[in-house]
Amino acid sequence: MSHQGFEIIIQPPHQRSSQALMERCPDAFPAGDGVWAAPRFLYLAPTRRKVEHIRELLLERFGGALFGNCVMTLTDFFESARAAAGAAHDPLSATARLALVEDIMRELRPRLRYVTRAVAHPGLARKISTLFSEFKQNLIFRTEDLAAALDNTDARRAVPRDKARDLVLLFGEYERRLRALEVQDTEDAQFSAGKALETQGFAALFPHANCLILEGFYDFNPLQKYALRHAIASAPAAVAALEMEPAPAPGAPGA
Repeated sequence: MSHQGFEIIIQPPHQRSSQALMERCPDAFPAGDGVWAAPRFLYLAPTRRKVEHIRELLLERFGGALFGNCVMTLTDFFESARAAAGAAHDPLSATARLALVEDIMRELRPRLRYVTRAVAHPGLARKISTLFSEFKQNLIFRTEDLAAALDNTDARRAVPRDKARDLVLLFGEYERRLRALEVQDTEDAQFSAGKALETQGFAALFPHANCLILEGFYDFNPLQKYALRHAIASAPAAVAALEMEPAPAPGAPGA
């Protein structure tokens, strides 16, 4: 399907899919004298292994050096958008984030109800940190939004009241600490990238690229969708080749 310069292709995984996809954006792959002076595209892939595979295909096709970071993972794309928008600092590392959560849990231990006896458990802080990441991936960035989400009928059945209260308390302090330290975690940084793509637009942040290409993805979380929606809407052209597993053969299990 396509709409206003955006084309979506649903396909099973195939080793030649990258080559076929390149043919859909011929203007983005200019052939020169065997070298790339100014790549005119951004090619996003889900893994670094896929990134290297696409770079190898491009080198084979053009027979010269590939200049510029025009093939990257989604995480690198968000970081590039932040940098182009003027972000001054890298997001909080996973190690620093975990240390911050551990410190908060120790400080708030007297006020916790549900997780009090488990605070000393070495894996608990990591689980809490992962939960915070999942909250933000679902566009929950404010304490009041988390409280509202945990207070709906389905959540109340799955999450005990005291546990919900502790999560809101811990998340609120976590967000307060981030603001006080003037740092962002990974999800804050991705949201900032999405906001930059929304307000400034893809063309302003990546003026060398006249086509945005996504290949090999099969799902996005709400935070990624937010950023990509604005990237695609403001790119001169975009094509997304989303992967699906092929249907089982007739007579095979699951057919």
